[in-house]
Amino acid sequence: MEYFALLHLGRYFQAFSLYAHTVDALRLRSEFGAKADDSLSDSVESRFLIPQNGPGDEILHAATYAQLSTKSEYLSAACDPRLESLFTRSFPNIKFVASERLAGRPGPGFLAPGRVPRAPNALYDLLTAEAYEVAQSCQRVALGRNLPRLSIDDSPYRPYLTPEPATVERLRPRIPSNAIGVVWRSELADPMRSIHYVGVRDLVDLVELGRPMVNLQHDISATERSDLGAMFGDRMVFLDDLDLRDDFEVMAAVATLCESVVGAGTTVLELSAAVGTPTIALQPNLIGSWRQRPNGVGDYWHGSMRVAVSDDINDRRGCVRQAQSLLKSNRSV
Repeated sequence: MEYFALLHLGRYFQAFSLYAHTVDALRLRSEFGAKADDSLSDSVESRFLIPQNGPGDEILHAATYAQLSTKSEYLSAACDPRLESLFTRSFPNIKFVASERLAGRPGPGFLAPGRVPRAPNALYDLLTAEAYEVAQSCQRVALGRNLPRLSIDDSPYRPYLTPEPATVERLRPRIPSNAIGVVWRSELADPMRSIHYVGVRDLVDLVELGRPMVNLQHDISATERSDLGAMFGDRMVFLDDLDLRDDFEVMAAVATLCESVVGAGTTVLELSAAVGTPTIALQPNLIGSWRQRPNGVGDYWHGSMRVAVSDDINDRRGCVRQAQSLLKSNRSV
């Protein structure tokens, strides 16, 4: 509650200081001692970054990598294996080490023979043994949850991820030139998460735009597919043969080819803004509305994103109507 209260008051540095968990800082210090880097303020010869949370947060926080590079003669970072090629192309001066993170409690056998060896300590859930070895060789080691503090001076960020040109050209015939990509929820649903999403039928206000639509919801259900078909007819494009969950090169290319992307706060939405596609974030309540800048439209984090907020909890579709208005007035760019 304090974290979000501070964000809504515009006291970003204080809020982002709370975002870094005390327990994680203790874990980092227990393994790396004086090498543990909590402030990210010092200029050092070598620094290793350990990202946290899911790929959406990793993509978001990658906006700060350029600034972190100016404080590090040699910067290396662990990354989700699915992001390795995209990040390496986008940040050629950073060495990335693919390191799968274990979400929650790992399942049985996660250290069985044949599995990728994990870090032999309290950071086993964040680092593989290879990534841990690289971290040990660096002068400082930092956690990803400290990165938002760097945004105080630099946000909103210009596009910073570069899609693979060959993939973009391969998929170009599949995406209509003026298409709108849509995504309305995460694959993870629980009472705390679901309040930030909209339902597929809430997108009905986009119908009157008369534009081609591209489904970016990788785990679309049969009912959702039927609803989209009923609303948009043959203007709805489905990409069932593409991996829109685990192939981030494909995801980046599709987002690049869309004229704009509209959706709830998900990995797809952050990726879309990071590659520079005009993007509208749907906020069906006021919890996430802190990202809306004082101009009432722009996003705190991405220069290519606008924020559409519903200020009435009984009218979640209000944010979709705002998105429609932004698209009509060309304020999505």
